[in-house]
Amino acid sequence: MKAKVIQKFNDRITKQRRNVGDIFECTDERFKELEKAGYVKVFKEPEQKMETKMAAK
Repeated sequence: MKAKVIQKFNDRITKQRRNVGDIFECTDERFKELEKAGYVKVFKEPEQKMETKMAAK
């Protein structure tokens, strides 16, 4: 699951510093822990819009 950091923290599992705006992969279980603590939220990748070419008549 992709998570987006909303509160900076030190990740005790990976020993990395996570800053606001960082996006990283984690397990669902780990995500739930971090979300409950208020550190992350679900990261949804923006949908890419398909360009439609319309011929002007």
